[in-house]
Amino acid sequence: MKDDPLHEQADPDANPLNLEVGLDDYPEMLASIAEYDVDTAGEYASKLDLAKAYLEMNDSEGAVGLLEDIAKNAEQALKDEAKKLLSSIKM
Repeated sequence: MKDDPLHEQADPDANPLNLEVGLDDYPEMLASIAEYDVDTAGEYASKLDLAKAYLEMNDSEGAVGLLEDIAKNAEQALKDEAKKLLSSIKM
């Protein structure tokens, strides 16, 4: 069909992409789901990865500030891991 001069193919980028899936029509479906900020969660996961990299380079001073921030502000699983790492540094 690509070589057929009479067949005109529509450009998929010609019209904007509509991502509206109609979830507003079903509020009961979303009522039990808590909001989750993926940007914040990703930020603290990245900080934890960076802190671990600092520890691998024996730069505990660089890791401590990041780990303390994570231990105060991140979601519980990341807080727990940061606290565990902090306690291992201070031993």
